[in-house]
Amino acid sequence: MSNPEVKYGTDQKELSYSVKATYSTIYGKRLRYCAILDNLSDGTRYFYTIPESDKLYSFKTLSKDSSTFRFAVIGDSRTGIATHRQLINLMKQYDFSFYFNTGDLVEHNRLEEWDFEFFHIEEPLLSSRFFNPVEGNHDTGDEGITLSKLFYFPDPVTPSGSYYSFWVKNNIFIVVSTEEPFTPGSFQYKWLESQLKEAEERHAYHKFMFFHRPPYSSGVHGGTEDRGMKLAREYLAPLAITYGVTIVFNGHEHCYERSYKDGVYFITTGGGGAPPAFLTFPSNPYSQFYEPNGDLEHFHFLLIEVGETYVDLKAITINNEVMDHLLIGEKFEFGPPHIPRNCRVTRRWWGFGCTEGEGGSIGEILFLSLLIGIYSLMYRKSKA
Repeated sequence: MSNPEVKYGTDQKELSYSVKATYSTIYGKRLRYCAILDNLSDGTRYFYTIPESDKLYSFKTLSKDSSTFRFAVIGDSRTGIATHRQLINLMKQYDFSFYFNTGDLVEHNRLEEWDFEFFHIEEPLLSSRFFNPVEGNHDTGDEGITLSKLFYFPDPVTPSGSYYSFWVKNNIFIVVSTEEPFTPGSFQYKWLESQLKEAEERHAYHKFMFFHRPPYSSGVHGGTEDRGMKLAREYLAPLAITYGVTIVFNGHEHCYERSYKDGVYFITTGGGGAPPAFLTFPSNPYSQFYEPNGDLEHFHFLLIEVGETYVDLKAITINNEVMDHLLIGEKFEFGPPHIPRNCRVTRRWWGFGCTEGEGGSIGEILFLSLLIGIYSLMYRKSKA
């Protein structure tokens, strides 16, 4: 078979460009295509067609002029076909560039489940947004299907493809697998620590981590002391806290829960369609907000807006209502920026941001004072 072409362009009536797609056979009966589109303009919508399909798809590139962007998170879709489809149809109405599933994408990890349930339901989003899967315990099975065979991952990708990282506008996104060894000394643990150290050295605005089993939970698994959750609490949560991760996203529990410990938010989002949970266990001393999916109205997804100085998270229910709203940091509207007390500046001239600490050095304080003075002077002149 000759390599087929992907046609694309900015005019849906005239696809001016084309690129050869490579393909490979997976599991003896499926073809997986890959095409690389280079030299795309930023902030631009592109239309495209793929081999063996007459459908027209589109996607939009991120804008370089804006420091903000949005992404979405859903989790534990599994067997809830109708619920899963309803949530995907709701999500596609929102403006975001990429999204994650926090694990348990399917029930038994069988090829027919991927074909006729997951991919069929998620096509409207998969065709237009960059998708990032997190490996859950239901995503491993006897048929040996792996995420690295079903999806292409951003470079650099680890050998198994089940844990990886990427950067967006000086924000790092790290996906970890709780289904592969992650205790100290393991390859994954060393890799994770190296990613967090790099983010610290590059003064990342925000660090986001994703793994399936939550370290803190008020749900059923928390009450039964899931071993994977114990290990996550013992090894992954301390790394997140040590390196100042902004938010850790988890699944596994069929609920929504917001926890907070030592400067890090832990968000469990398992409301993508898996069987509803009714029980609550008072086993999480760090819980700030907990909502099981027992009444069927709290199936949900998350919409997150990220700026240099803030993260704005909304948990949106299947009825398109905001169930929980979390703002981390401060959105600057108009006027001189507010510098909190006891704040160490972690962004220099390219933006204001801070982490909790004992305060900046004398040089940092003087430098900030100078900038604020210049800003105030310019502001007064503009009002004159």
